[in-house]
Amino acid sequence: MTTLTTQVLGADEGRLVGGGATPARALLVFLRTELASSPARLRATARIVIACVVATAVAMTLRVPKRHWLIVTIFIVSQPNVGASLDRAILASPAR
Repeated sequence: MTTLTTQVLGADEGRLVGGGATPARALLVFLRTELASSPARLRATARIVIACVVATAVAMTLRVPKRHWLIVTIFIVSQPNVGASLDRAILASPAR
């Protein structure tokens, strides 16, 4: 575990301070570590939310049928960084 994880969660070498690690507590430590907020996660979330809002507004304005597929596509194409998202979008485009 990282030092930050140890400080934030009160964990010591995979075991919680004050007792042995039960599977439920180990899962809780894992989830807290993996779901902790970070600037990269915030940027990715903001990018997906903005894309979904724009896609929904355009689809409702143009009365696109089956507009739910726009949102599904946004989630499938989204990657942690912008470069990977653009590469994936180009590969998924029908104009290839």
